[in-house]
Amino acid sequence: MHDNYEKKLVGNAEAFLKSNANSLANRRILLLNVSKELSSALNVIGNLNSKVVALGETDEVYDLPFYWRIKYIKASLSEVRFPHSLFDVVAIFTNSTKKLPSEASAELARISKPNARLYLFLLSEDALEAREDYIKLLGNSFRLANDEGSVLVFYNRKAESRRSVSTIYVYHPNLEGDGITEYARHLIYRLRKRGFNVVEGLPQEEDESNFVLVEFEEGLSLRNKIKKLEELPRNSYVEVHSKMPHKPRGDLTYLYHGVPSHYGLDFSGIPWYYVPHIAYEIELPESKKTYDYCSFGFWRRFKHFDRIRKLKGRKKLVMSFNYVMFDDNFIKDKCRKILGRPLDVVCGTSLVSSKNARRLIKLRYSLLRPFNVKVVIKDYIPQTS
Repeated sequence: MHDNYEKKLVGNAEAFLKSNANSLANRRILLLNVSKELSSALNVIGNLNSKVVALGETDEVYDLPFYWRIKYIKASLSEVRFPHSLFDVVAIFTNSTKKLPSEASAELARISKPNARLYLFLLSEDALEAREDYIKLLGNSFRLANDEGSVLVFYNRKAESRRSVSTIYVYHPNLEGDGITEYARHLIYRLRKRGFNVVEGLPQEEDESNFVLVEFEEGLSLRNKIKKLEELPRNSYVEVHSKMPHKPRGDLTYLYHGVPSHYGLDFSGIPWYYVPHIAYEIELPESKKTYDYCSFGFWRRFKHFDRIRKLKGRKKLVMSFNYVMFDDNFIKDKCRKILGRPLDVVCGTSLVSSKNARRLIKLRYSLLRPFNVKVVIKDYIPQTS
């Protein structure tokens, strides 16, 4: 009986989301405490044309539906620092084991927009009994607008606050054919389309009305194609495309595409935010879906090879590799760094070549065939100039 009642509460959440689908479409949405029990509710959200980030605390979060549209992260709210006023909607799924921490109200108010909606779905008898405690906890930052029993609807009380930006400076490696350079140029193109004044490079002098964004990858900085982080203007935002920033500075803000704790990094005391790749922002025209899973960048272990094998049914996987991967000198260079002396003599042979690198990549992904995954290796980033 207890399990049936909880299933009924999950059904109530699904029905509520369906009835409010129009107001949830084309929004930035944060989901908290997602799990496999919520698959039917996640199917509703996945069918919306919205930008969704979902947090869950077990490995099963990576096997939930609509992985190509919902950005799943194994983490709790306390582990992920989102930018200010990012979300239009926050949905919290809570049961007897998922309690709201005391500091949740202030953090949820910070990361959601003024007047943003917060939905609290109560999914157990214990959670329902604690409803008044939740209302009191969230009441510091949110106004209760509607009480539907197992669903509480709140609105963010905070006032509108916008930073005035005159110019956005985007600084990047500026290497032809390099993936991060392509990423930066695509970002610049889209910012200009939205009406921002965007300049490539760094400002001549510091100005609080300017926004400085640095596309940084440690390996590229070693090739002297990008300034060292200690030379950047104060209050710059550094979008990090590697696991470890070089000597983090307290007067820079770091934007990460992952959660530092996942990499074993301690970012306590360092200003940082989690931001999805711009791929989650691309508005595609209506068309028949061609690919189910796309991955862009260098061929490395962190491209989730093991997770790809879990894909069910006939799927298409697209891998894009930076052109620099096919440059013989670069590959021989990397070989020498890995092997060191005296073994680096091997790196000067024809065995170490861009052609063989391509063959190794194709061999690696040919192992996916038994899992019914078709691999298409190509560059899928559109031209932006």
